[in-house]
Amino acid sequence: WRVLRYTTSHLRDELAVVTQYIHDRIAVKNRDELAELLLEVFRVYGLDGCVQFMVEGDSEYWCSHDEIGPLEQAAFDYMVEHNELQTRGARKVSQFGQVTILISNMPIEDLARYDRINTNLDLVVEATDARISSLKYEADLSAQRALLNEVEKRAQAALVSIEERYRQHQSRSHELLTELGGTIESQYY
Repeated sequence: WRVLRYTTSHLRDELAVVTQYIHDRIAVKNRDELAELLLEVFRVYGLDGCVQFMVEGDSEYWCSHDEIGPLEQAAFDYMVEHNELQTRGARKVSQFGQVTILISNMPIEDLARYDRINTNLDLVVEATDARISSLKYEADLSAQRALLNEVEKRAQAALVSIEERYRQHQSRSHELLTELGGTIESQYY
């Protein structure tokens, strides 16, 4: 009974990590924050790993141990390029869309935990890809909004200029008509 309760508690805790991640990822404002949040999932699970985001042809890397080394970067590039995304032993490689993770210390000594974490990480990677796409969409919308604001400002400035020219034209027309009327009247007399 104790063992079952212990396993159930761990299962709940492991699912809580995924649930919290899915909730928290919505609030991130950029890919750096998203990567840090994903690395926090690794830390909570006791994993050492790296993340690669491949966005519009550009690769960005983050690791749970400071910076990515040239070996990890080369491994990422090779695995993605040659579609060698296989999990072997303590090493897990997973890719979904724009996100690839490389874990170097999966818990192979506990098969049940290994399977749970493996499944949970796949969910987290998929959720991460969705957020990267939404960040791109939000950035595009922001750029469009800024462009529309600029167009609106220019249109308003153009309208003000047109209105000013119209007033000047109207004033000048009034002057010319008054002058012409005066000239006709003087010639009449």
